[in-house]
Amino acid sequence: MKFGMGIGGAMTAGILAAGGYQANKVQSTSALHAIEFNFIWIPIVGFAIAAIALMFYKADKQEKMYLVELAERNAKLKSEE
Repeated sequence: MKFGMGIGGAMTAGILAAGGYQANKVQSTSALHAIEFNFIWIPIVGFAIAAIALMFYKADKQEKMYLVELAERNAKLKSEE
């Protein structure tokens, strides 16, 4: 988690620096574009990638199988007692 936060912070700072961002000053057009890219487009792309990855997430289907298996094990343990 710390690694991801560090990379995210460095990426944000790098994009803003490349756009010519200067703190406490009127921002140039390139700095405003960097801000827009940084806080609008990167999150949209990240969300899209995560949504696509979740389409392949099969844990919900496997959960039913695991619950049946656990119920069978519990029944077996109770019958042995």
